[in-house]
Amino acid sequence: MFLHSDITILIVTYVPNYELLKKKIELYKEFKLMIIDASPDEHKIINKIDLNKNIEVIKVDNNGQGFANNTGIKSAKTKYILYVDLDANFEPDKILDIYKHAAKVQNWSILIPNSNNKILTKDIIQVDNCEASVFFVNREIVIKNEMFDEKIFFYFEEYDYFFRLNKTNFKVYLLPNLYASHNQGSSVDRSLVDDVSNVQQWHYLWSMYYVYKKNTGMLNALKIVIPLIVKDIIKLIYYLITFRFKLARKRMYRLSGAIHSILGSKSFKRPNI
Repeated sequence: MFLHSDITILIVTYVPNYELLKKKIELYKEFKLMIIDASPDEHKIINKIDLNKNIEVIKVDNNGQGFANNTGIKSAKTKYILYVDLDANFEPDKILDIYKHAAKVQNWSILIPNSNNKILTKDIIQVDNCEASVFFVNREIVIKNEMFDEKIFFYFEEYDYFFRLNKTNFKVYLLPNLYASHNQGSSVDRSLVDDVSNVQQWHYLWSMYYVYKKNTGMLNALKIVIPLIVKDIIKLIYYLITFRFKLARKRMYRLSGAIHSILGSKSFKRPNI
């Protein structure tokens, strides 16, 4: 068994929570660890962590999750890549489990553990629209196909990518009995990055419309997004007349993301440092 030599652990960071990052480095110290760091120059991680022969840090511009994922997958040299969100938990003993599945499952491109035990099934199933805070990549297969859409900055990039992979002969499978946990939203140092949650809301609706339009057509995308727009408008009015401006601001971000996506604007919104 070539567990440690066959797998690179891939983590993407942007002004990260350093306590979480240090824990991940310690947790995966027996593996090759590649960190794609999109932090601005004054917050680059390369001078803030102890490097060794098993850790490679690649500095990139903040061009989004898909761009960072593609950079890591292309740069790795191992047979497999295990992507792990900084705020996700996937213990080393489970890496052995997913490695064993990789040898048994036929014609796969990506394997995904059951995040927070959300999927209630006993059978390995083909999936696309699911949470993928942790996923296992068959590198030789995926680099032969179009990879993550780099027009998507954040949210729904996995759904778009997995949807396309499932049209090939190598599918995306969920492993329901192999669990990962995800404490969403804790990966960024919120003492340094302003308005993170609102920027996330902007991208959530921008990406939702863009991805559904791309894969299922404009009419279906509008059918999905317009009810959310109407709901946000109603809530925006209510929050304004009740002077709850913080909640109103969130709705304005969501509406802005949806409208810009419908109008064909790029995914331009970025967090402030």
